[in-house]
Amino acid sequence: MKRYTLLLICILIFVLSLASCTDAETTLPETTSAPISTTAEVKVYPDAVDIATEGIRWEDGQMMPWFPAPSGTLKALYRDYFDADELLTVTALQGIVNKTDVRLMVLENSEEGATAWSSKIGKTVRTVSEGGAMKTLAEYAPEASGVVLYSTALSEHYRNLALTVAGIKGAIPMTPEVHGKWAAAGVELEVVENLVPLSYKTAEEIYLHLYNTYWKDCDKRLLVSLPPSNTYNLHDYAVGVSAATVYLDCMNTREKAVFEKFLKDMTPGKGVVMGWFTSERSGISTVAENGLCTVPADFFNNASVYSSLAHTVKLDEVPDMPALENKIYVMFVVSDGDNIQYNQHAMRLKWNSGRGKTAINWTISPALCDVAPNILNYYYSTATADDCLIAGPSGYGYNLFYNTLWENGAPVGDYMADRNHLKAYVSVSNRYMELAGLRVATIWDKATLAQLNVYTADADYLWGLTVQDFNNQDKTLTKVVNGKLVQQVLPSYTNSLDQAYNSLLSQMMGLDKNKPQFLAIQMSVWAEDFSARGIADVEARLQAIFPRVEFVRADHFYALYSQANGYSYNLGLSDALTVEAEGTKLTKGYLADGSRSKLWKSDSKGESTLTFTLGGSFSLSSVVLYHAEAAGKSPLLNTGSFRIEVSGDGVNYREAAVVTDNTAWTTRVEFDEVGVTHLRIVITDGGDDGFARLSEVEIYGKSTIVPTKNP
Repeated sequence: MKRYTLLLICILIFVLSLASCTDAETTLPETTSAPISTTAEVKVYPDAVDIATEGIRWEDGQMMPWFPAPSGTLKALYRDYFDADELLTVTALQGIVNKTDVRLMVLENSEEGATAWSSKIGKTVRTVSEGGAMKTLAEYAPEASGVVLYSTALSEHYRNLALTVAGIKGAIPMTPEVHGKWAAAGVELEVVENLVPLSYKTAEEIYLHLYNTYWKDCDKRLLVSLPPSNTYNLHDYAVGVSAATVYLDCMNTREKAVFEKFLKDMTPGKGVVMGWFTSERSGISTVAENGLCTVPADFFNNASVYSSLAHTVKLDEVPDMPALENKIYVMFVVSDGDNIQYNQHAMRLKWNSGRGKTAINWTISPALCDVAPNILNYYYSTATADDCLIAGPSGYGYNLFYNTLWENGAPVGDYMADRNHLKAYVSVSNRYMELAGLRVATIWDKATLAQLNVYTADADYLWGLTVQDFNNQDKTLTKVVNGKLVQQVLPSYTNSLDQAYNSLLSQMMGLDKNKPQFLAIQMSVWAEDFSARGIADVEARLQAIFPRVEFVRADHFYALYSQANGYSYNLGLSDALTVEAEGTKLTKGYLADGSRSKLWKSDSKGESTLTFTLGGSFSLSSVVLYHAEAAGKSPLLNTGSFRIEVSGDGVNYREAAVVTDNTAWTTRVEFDEVGVTHLRIVITDGGDDGFARLSEVEIYGKSTIVPTKNP
């Protein structure tokens, strides 16, 4: 979705990267902030009943709405059955119909295939022929309260105005021509609002009228930004929840002022802009400056259908990380995953060939947890052990922390200076990255130290961040903040495999061979020669010169860095850790594999003990327990009370923490224990039925002796 021309930028990046030789392992400053509270936070999100069965579900802590689950067969029309204005009518009707019971889809012959997603929703989808389309529309039309009449004679922006009014009134937008066509076919609907007499001609005038007249009745948790020429995407979602649709140019000061009227009425941490803008950075920065974020989605379709599906994310197992050696570890990041239309369309094609030959880190949007959990689950279910999903910029939705690339309407500078706005965004990002199983977020572009302090302190699920300078002039952005690595990607946006190879090669020259080194690079997924196989070839070419090069998953990258530099990491990533339940050894897949999808359950009711042999002596800082609800079970089955005991010899244990009256789906317990070789979790109050259940346990600690070896 990065749509500005990258050629000149990439040439500059290539030249600068060759001229630079950066040792990523120079001693990095450790930055601290106020201590993090040791109180376990209750994660606010809808419970394990993960579909809406009656009407739209949009609870506190849930960023975007879930439409109700389909009760039966869906009917599918195709967008090319209709001209632009009739398509607007049809997609609006889709939103009206689906908000009570999802029954209607409008498909397109997209690059991934028209039925690539619809064929996998677990319901029958029956395609209606073009000749039968009007009969289907006539069947559903009575569910609309009437018609909002509009004309595009003076401006196309009347489409967005009519769409907004239709959502408020439960009606559908129609031009007089479409209204007449439907009436001739026997579908006669009353005009509930007539916008045709309006005489406004400019976008500024039309959206100011929308703001003054209709905005008060819109749901202010969602604002859609779409060009009025787009009469297909997102309209079902917007109309179904009475969200306003606008399109204002943030490079135009007068239009930007109107846009900001809407934004200022939305609540940071609860409001989202969905769609796209006339230009990337002017739009994103304007939204960010007002404490909100953007979910790029201007070509996303059928959100009302995909948001109705089961919302339990089935995380893939995280493979054990490699033993720490004196290697050059490279994190290779693929761009643009913040864009859910890319997740729906092009990513599926990029994803489907050549993977599994080397580690690749694919950015993806945590917003899929609400809008299309089926898409997120598809990528998890088809991932190889070398595929790692991480959050696109800059967490929950596209947010510009500090702009390093000037654009008209978006000067270079800080766009998240308001601490309250930042904390609201980080809170949402942390919550959704945990739901989506994403341990790393890519920040666009760079971030101030104050911003990094908030992000690393408040996002307890986070293992690390990436940052960048689009001009590649500042190569000192890598640092450790609150015990978490903030890794600069160099170059920030490589646009060919050769450029990636040459840049990494130049950075590897002169690196210290006597300790592990850590480098990161980001490649544009739109690069002409991008392929998973091509990335593996880059690694092989580098290994021919530096045999100690290894491309690694992002979760492994940050854990290996922490292990090498004396910071805490999840000890469950090591194959040395073992688990026993009441003396019986378990496979790691039940409790320490990075996935919450598998559920361990005790054999009998009453007190139950889990014992973890850590595989060394560690200083422990925290333990995180994921309960039954995290695996999609009822919250009534969450662990109620437990205690944590630690030992230095596996025989003599001491109490480290006690938790009682827990109801949350995940519990973080922080403490400081040294010389620990074994840890026990003693569950004294299991679920409502008396059985103990856990879906995952994470034990964070650091070794006093770093076990590195030469490859």
